[in-house]
Amino acid sequence: MKTTPQHDQSRDRNLVSSEPYEIRYVVDKLSAEFPQIDRADLQRIVWEGKKDIEPSEDREKLMEVVRHRIAQK
Repeated sequence: MKTTPQHDQSRDRNLVSSEPYEIRYVVDKLSAEFPQIDRADLQRIVWEGKKDIEPSEDREKLMEVVRHRIAQK
């Protein structure tokens, strides 16, 4: 009998989608880290950073990309 690997739902919870709540989550986390940056600007940077990663990558990767973008400014 052929078995299929069990779906890892905990990993799915950490993947970044384009759902508004996912972007809001990342903006919330980073706004605490970067209070000097306006939330609207931070949200724009997050959307730009999202273009730099694969859809299968996790929130931490997106946050890393955004931190790097902020550091370059």
